[in-house]
Amino acid sequence: MTTTFNKYITQILGPASTFTLGQRTLNAMSVLAVIVAVVDLSLYQQLELPKIYFLTFSYIAPTVMIAYYLNRFRRKYTMALILFISAELVIFYTDFFHVGGVNGPGPILIIFFHIVNFNLLEKGHHLFYLIFCNIFVALACAFNIYHTDISPENLAPLNARALQIIHLNLMSSVALWLFKKQDYKKSNALKAINKHLQQLLHSVENDFIIMQVDALGKLSYVSDASKTILRNLPEGEAHQLLYSLVNQQQAEVISERKLYINGSAHCVRINQKQYFDAQQQPYLQLIIQDISDQKKYEKQLILALNKEYELNKMKSDFITMVSHQFRTPLTTIHSANQLIQYQITEKTPEDAPIYQPRFNQVFEAVGSLKGMLERLLDYGQMETEEINLYLQQQDFPAFIEDLLKRRYAAEDCARIRFKVVGTAQTIEFDAYLMEHIIVNLLNNALKYSEEAIDLHLEYHASKVQLGVRDYGIGISEEAMQHLFQPFYRAKNAENTKGTGMGLHFVKKYAALHGGSIAVQRHPEGGAHFTLELPCRVMKTIRKKVNFQP
Repeated sequence: MTTTFNKYITQILGPASTFTLGQRTLNAMSVLAVIVAVVDLSLYQQLELPKIYFLTFSYIAPTVMIAYYLNRFRRKYTMALILFISAELVIFYTDFFHVGGVNGPGPILIIFFHIVNFNLLEKGHHLFYLIFCNIFVALACAFNIYHTDISPENLAPLNARALQIIHLNLMSSVALWLFKKQDYKKSNALKAINKHLQQLLHSVENDFIIMQVDALGKLSYVSDASKTILRNLPEGEAHQLLYSLVNQQQAEVISERKLYINGSAHCVRINQKQYFDAQQQPYLQLIIQDISDQKKYEKQLILALNKEYELNKMKSDFITMVSHQFRTPLTTIHSANQLIQYQITEKTPEDAPIYQPRFNQVFEAVGSLKGMLERLLDYGQMETEEINLYLQQQDFPAFIEDLLKRRYAAEDCARIRFKVVGTAQTIEFDAYLMEHIIVNLLNNALKYSEEAIDLHLEYHASKVQLGVRDYGIGISEEAMQHLFQPFYRAKNAENTKGTGMGLHFVKKYAALHGGSIAVQRHPEGGAHFTLELPCRVMKTIRKKVNFQP
C-alpha cells in the first residue's frame, strides 16, 4: 500500500532524482491550488460568495493547471512559478478587500506566501521579487485605506495597522535577503570545492578503474578508464577479468595482483570497500590502479640502493684493511723508538736530555696516527652498521665526574664548570660510546676557547640534556650546514689539529641511543652544543642492542 502511494506521489510531483526540491514543491502547491479552486467553484452558490470570487477561481484554476504542466512536463520552472505567483496575487487581492482589508488575515498571508515564493525562486530573481512584493503590499494597504468609508477620528488605528504590515513585510524581506546572501556565499564555496574535486578527479581518472559490484554479485558500474588500462579488451572479457579481482572472503581489503593483458604482465593495486545504498543494500566498490611503472621504478631503486650499499661496504672494508695494515708499522716504529731511547739512556746518559724531545715527538706522532686509525675504524663500523650498544643503567653525574678525573689534567678540569639541574635519576647508555661523545664535545670546547667552558646537565621527566658552552672562535653560518658531515673542517679551524670526524661520531652515537645533538652559534662568540638523550632507550632500539642489567 505504501509503495503504491509513493509511486503515485512520485508521478504527480516528479522523481526526486531529476526534479529539484523547489520544482517538486511547486508541483505540490499547484495541485493543491487546483483542487481548492475546483471545490470552491462547485460550492460557489451554496457558500453564497460574492461574484468576484467566481471570477477569481475561474482565473486561478486554468492558470495553475498551465503552471503545473509547464513545470512537470516541459521543465519551464521559472515561467510556471511566475504564473503561480500571479494566481496567488489575484486571490490575495480579492481576500484583502472582502475579508477585513488591513485588519483581516490577508496581509499576513501575503507575507507568509512571499517567503515561500522567495525560496522557490532561482538565483537572480530574488531582489526584483522582494522589491515588487513590498510595493504591492504598500499599494494594497494604501488603496484599502483610501477607499474605506470611515470617519477621520477612526482612521488612525487603521493607518497604524497598515504601517505595521508594511514594516513587517519590509523586515522579513531584509532578513530573507541577508540569509539568501549567506546561502549564495556557501553555494559559491561549495561550487568552487566541487569544481576543484572535479578537476582532481579528471586528472587522475585515467589512472584508476572504479567499479561496483551489487548485492547479487553483478558488475553495476565500471568507469571509462578501464578501456585504457585494459588495453581495449572486449567488454565481456574485460568484465570477466575485473570480476576476478573481487575478494569474496573479505568485504574490505587492500591487495596487489598480477594481471596478464594481451600477453603482457601488469601489476595492479586493489582497494576494496563495502558501502550501503539508499535501500540499505550492500555493494562493493573497487578502486584499481595500474602500478606496473611504480613497481619497475621500485625495483630499479632497490638495485641502486643495493649497489650503493656494496660500494659503501667495499669502502669500509678498505678503510678497515688499511687501518689494520698501518698498525703494524706504527707498532714497530713505537717499539724501535723505545729501544733507541733505552740504549741512549743506558750507554750515554749525558746525551739523554738532548735526544729526549726527539723521542717525545716520535711518540706523539705515533699516538696521533693511532688515534686517526681508531677513528677510521669507528667510521667503517658505523657505515656498515656493525656497532653494538652495551646498555647499562648508570648515575650520569657520577659517570661525568669520573670521566673528568680520568681524562683531563687538573688545569683543564679547572676550566670546566660542571653544573647539574633537576632531580638526578639513572639513565641507560653505553659507557664506551658516551665517553667518546662527551670527550669529543669537551675537547673541541677546550681546544677552540681560551676561557673557561660550561658543562650543564639538566634532568627532565623522561629525558636529559647535556649542554657544552664555550666562548671561543665560534662557528660561521656556512660551517653550520656541514658541521656534522664526515671529514669536514671549518675554515677558522684549519690550523688546529683534527680529522673532521669527531662531531660526525657524536651525532651517530647519539642517534644510536635514540637521542640527538644540536648546536647554536652566538654572535658574541663561541658555540653551544646540546646533547639530548632519553632516560630509557626505546624498545625499537633495545631489540637491536646488547643489554646489560
